[in-house]
Amino acid sequence: MKARYPYAISAALAAIASIAPAAGAQVTSYGSGCPGDLGQLATLSATNEPLVGLSTNLQLSATPLSMGIVIAGLSNTTWSGFGLPLALDFIGLPGCELLASVGAQVPFVTDASGTLNLPVNFTSTGQHIYLQAYAVDTQTLTFGGMTAGLEMQPYLPGGSVPGSVIVTEFMSRPSFQGASAANGEWVELHNTTSAPIDVEGWALRDDDFDGALMLASGAGIVIPADGYIVVGVSADLNLNGGISMAVVVNNYFLSNSSDEIILTDSVGNEIDRVEYTTALGWPSNQLGASVSLKTTALDTEANDLLANWELSSCTIVGLGASCNPDMGTPGRANDDCVTVSCP
Repeated sequence: MKARYPYAISAALAAIASIAPAAGAQVTSYGSGCPGDLGQLATLSATNEPLVGLSTNLQLSATPLSMGIVIAGLSNTTWSGFGLPLALDFIGLPGCELLASVGAQVPFVTDASGTLNLPVNFTSTGQHIYLQAYAVDTQTLTFGGMTAGLEMQPYLPGGSVPGSVIVTEFMSRPSFQGASAANGEWVELHNTTSAPIDVEGWALRDDDFDGALMLASGAGIVIPADGYIVVGVSADLNLNGGISMAVVVNNYFLSNSSDEIILTDSVGNEIDRVEYTTALGWPSNQLGASVSLKTTALDTEANDLLANWELSSCTIVGLGASCNPDMGTPGRANDDCVTVSCP
């Protein structure tokens, strides 16, 4: 993914380098903290969700009048060539782990009650921010503990939750249409939640020139709870391979070998992204077979990994007058397989 500077916690955080984000909730704790020399455990949390344009308060709880640093970065898996979490025994902190890349460091001093409220201002969406705090007890001059990690993903007010809808299948090289293959291209979207989601006004785009809104003249494009819809170029069953399209997009086409499928909601939040390229081993250009996400990987983090994608071996058949011999499961779970061949 293409990362940009996503937020400002202070002027210091502008120095954070770009790194690919992972998926997760808007605010979630991860990993384990380690207690200080006196047995106290510092904690780091957020008082409200991270909304672009609005201040979010980080709340740190440690010993009274303790001091330390909040570290912030854009990865919780690697930092400066080291894998995370990184055991800190080698610097005299046995049992403690570094849980966030060190892109910026913000010093702090807690108040007399041992708490600190630190405002965070986010300027854009699409990134995950990872934070952790280290405290020193100034009264006893001892180690005051390290917090667990805190993951935050900013999004626009009024927007949808990233990962609530994900890309689970796509057809980039259908054989059904031959020279007019674009008519047979499609993308399958899956609602990962337990409530219906209306995606009218959402958009599909790539990092280049393709982009199209999903519109239905205000009638709504609802993906049922835990359900699927298909978005494609043509609604004509005799042109698209007999596939029932929930919505047609006119300016969104898939490259056979390398492209991005980016789903954004009606206010511009990036909800999901899949980047594929055959140069890295993606199975994306076999004529007549869709690229299908394994049903064990139905989330926005897992569908970033090419190991979770495979060529479909299920027959489409389709609804139109002309039987579609291509492979795929458009509009249904990817393990809901039909193996009836065309006559």
